[in-house]
Amino acid sequence: MLDLTIDDPMRAALPVDERAMLAALSDPSALTTRDDAPARAAIARDWAALGVSIDPARIVLAAGRDSALARAIATLCEPHEEIITLTPRVAAIARLAGVHVAQVPLARAEHGFELDVAAIYDAISDRTRAIVLSAPHEPTGVVLTEDTHEALVALGVPLIVDESRARYVLDAPEDRVSSVLARPLETLAIASSCFEIAPALELAWLGVGGPAHDVEDAVAKLDATAATHGAIASPLLAAVPRLLESASATRDAITARIRRNLDALRARVPDGARIEGGWLACLRYRNENAGAHARPGVLYDLSSDWVVVSLLTEPATFDAGLDELLA
Repeated sequence: MLDLTIDDPMRAALPVDERAMLAALSDPSALTTRDDAPARAAIARDWAALGVSIDPARIVLAAGRDSALARAIATLCEPHEEIITLTPRVAAIARLAGVHVAQVPLARAEHGFELDVAAIYDAISDRTRAIVLSAPHEPTGVVLTEDTHEALVALGVPLIVDESRARYVLDAPEDRVSSVLARPLETLAIASSCFEIAPALELAWLGVGGPAHDVEDAVAKLDATAATHGAIASPLLAAVPRLLESASATRDAITARIRRNLDALRARVPDGARIEGGWLACLRYRNENAGAHARPGVLYDLSSDWVVVSLLTEPATFDAGLDELLA
């Protein structure tokens, strides 16, 4: 069975400097000190590549991507209050915390999907405390644009945006916004990201933007949630600067891989859904008995004739798997 679901770069036959990563995790200073200032400064530099200028004091470390989102939700919501989200993954995290979820699907567009700000507006209630989305959206790859960013901010509801795949841009429009924090904010926004190269390390972070008094309050609450959601271990904390320094070649290889596989998908399905960013792709399959494994679209609130494939897949496997799915 051909596997088109692998979305961990460490398992995708990509060049990874494992020696440098292991050396970073062996820093003896982690045995005697726990200073997160170098890690926050390194993350601020990493975010600068996305056009984000952020004070390291507005960055909070978290023990994994899901934990980061859970902490952001807990910061803005009490149990029995509500979030609006477009992502089933986020809905599951919120419900575990007792937070109500109003789930809004993406709208179908001529060349794929689009963010429906009007539907989000209609879902706002007296209990709404945050709008939570991923950019790029998973699995459709829809990115934030200038217009959608402005429209979301104008709703006046705090935003939580998972930007874990934000550096991987494919068919994005020219007015793409690289991060919710990259534009002026009149309302509170929390962006989450992670060390996407090695998910098993469970290294993630949150950045906070918006009005100064709201930011200070949110950062303080995020720091307080570490007691219930866990903090990252000292060796990993000390390793952050060197881990990020070692990431460049692998990130370039990821970009090349997903671009190559997207081109292969486009050659077979030229009128398929537009993929603006990230490393997942949605397609309608034709062969129910295919010898290839893809994620069912229903896991992402898509109809049953959709499947989701990983653009990280090794090229020969990806090509053969597409041939099976589309036979």
